[in-house]
Amino acid sequence: MMKPDCGLLLAASLLVAMCSGCNSQAVPTISSNEASVNAKTDPVDFALEVLPILDRSCYPCHGPKMSPVSMAGFRVDLEEHAVGRGKIMPGDPDGSLLIQRVITTEDSKRMPPLKSDNPQLSAEQIDLLKHWIKEGASYGTQ
Repeated sequence: MMKPDCGLLLAASLLVAMCSGCNSQAVPTISSNEASVNAKTDPVDFALEVLPILDRSCYPCHGPKMSPVSMAGFRVDLEEHAVGRGKIMPGDPDGSLLIQRVITTEDSKRMPPLKSDNPQLSAEQIDLLKHWIKEGASYGTQ
């Protein structure tokens, strides 16, 4: 069974959302940060949407096979590490260190590190993580 492409699903859902509200009435505006977090209306599926992002970009240093020489200090794959140690703040994407580190422009704080082999997150992936955190950062059953 093929896994859905998260970017394609997000783009399709945005297109449907935009077209379903087409009329001549003015639409209230929201900030770009609110728009990105609020664009996805369906609940985020951790296993299908969040886990692949974390596995690809975060797990090499913050996952089950975390290098013993890693300076990571916590595992993003374990809710008790990520949430319990305050790296992810359920309901507060902007207060979550995970989001702060993937969006920072400071090279020394950027995650994944620019010099690593781990792929950087796309804007769509960051928006998805923000939405997941905003709705409570549920790890569900892994």
